[in-house]
Amino acid sequence: MLGSLLQNRAVIAQLVQREIVGRYRGSFLGLLWSFLNPLLMLTIYTFVFGVVFKSRWRPEATDTMEYAVVMFAGVMLQRIRLRQDQGVPEWEGPDATMGSEAPRPAS
Repeated sequence: MLGSLLQNRAVIAQLVQREIVGRYRGSFLGLLWSFLNPLLMLTIYTFVFGVVFKSRWRPEATDTMEYAVVMFAGVMLQRIRLRQDQGVPEWEGPDATMGSEAPRPAS
């Protein structure tokens, strides 16, 4: 498998470049936005939950940095999961057509 990846690294690089360019085409900040957006969300969440609501993960914690790190990890996991779901076709639903031509057993 590693040999195949090394042999096809030019194709893989081209596909990755095309995905990145296509994803951020027409956006104002482009690729920079993918870094600024999570940092902006981290700042807002840390202020609202850590400073205003004084939320803490442990009762003895006094700083908001621990809360910010855990919150950031959770937000990033959620964003990764949402990004994965965007690329998956919907198999069931009111207008689902995928698999409609597949043979079904007689009941």
